[in-house]
Amino acid sequence: MIAACPECAARYRVDEAKVGAKGARMRCAKCSTVFRIAAPGSIPTPTPPPAPAPTPAPEAAVAGRARAAEGSLARPGIAPGEQEYDAERLVVVATAEAQIVDATASALEAWGLQALAVSHGAETMLAIQRTLPRVVILDTALPGMDGLQICEVIKRNESLQKIRVILIADSPDSQFVADLGEFGPDARRARMDLLDDLHELMSEFELPMSVGRAPSSSPAAPTEKPTASAADGLDEDRAKAARLARIVVSDIVLYQGEAFDRANLSGTLVEDFAVDLAEGRQLLSDRVDGRVCKERDHLVEELMRVAEERRKD
Repeated sequence: MIAACPECAARYRVDEAKVGAKGARMRCAKCSTVFRIAAPGSIPTPTPPPAPAPTPAPEAAVAGRARAAEGSLARPGIAPGEQEYDAERLVVVATAEAQIVDATASALEAWGLQALAVSHGAETMLAIQRTLPRVVILDTALPGMDGLQICEVIKRNESLQKIRVILIADSPDSQFVADLGEFGPDARRARMDLLDDLHELMSEFELPMSVGRAPSSSPAAPTEKPTASAADGLDEDRAKAARLARIVVSDIVLYQGEAFDRANLSGTLVEDFAVDLAEGRQLLSDRVDGRVCKERDHLVEELMRVAEERRKD
């Protein structure tokens, strides 16, 4: 089994026989943190992040919620006023990346499915236990309790084993995914490929979808500049290029936010992130028709769009 330090996320392979029925304690060799390893097959009780202090609601809104609660027939595990989900159509999307959440949720809802977005490991475990969804999309970079740990818990627990797991995992995590063996995910996709393969995965897992496919680009995406007639058959590649550009820039902002803001203020974004942009252009050239890549610089346009939005904020 795989054990991960909650402080520095260092991972260790642990012999199950040494853990025992009551679990075990382990000291991280990297940061010296002492943490507990749950017994195989058990579900650790996650500690959710502290909830923000509630904002006092107007009296009319409070009264309206009270009337709704009195007239509702809440099923066990669902608090009055909490949204109910159809477990057979429900997909939990667990990632802290807003671009992935928006695009994935839009596609799922267009196919007649339901999406429940969570951004923290503890929240993800609580959502899974409460709703028992058909599918869970797990990000290996999920904070608190990462996707690999949650996947192992799901597959080891008899009451959760029917849930299908899609792991968003790029190459650095490949060895850890392999180490999970029979407790690994049902499917694994790179971030860039998830949306393209999503319809096929939902069909493979036999979810009750509506006929047809959702548009390739998210409805919330910025309006694209017209570049050529749809008759050239490249519209799908243009949408894919725009989507990949959004993901690349989103990653830059997510992991290098302070550097991005400094470069934004000094007007040196293109120069400071030249390496990231070069890698992004290589990605586009590998996955998108070369004629689309030559039409415009998708990455720089998206970089400037996000920069302008952050300046307004």
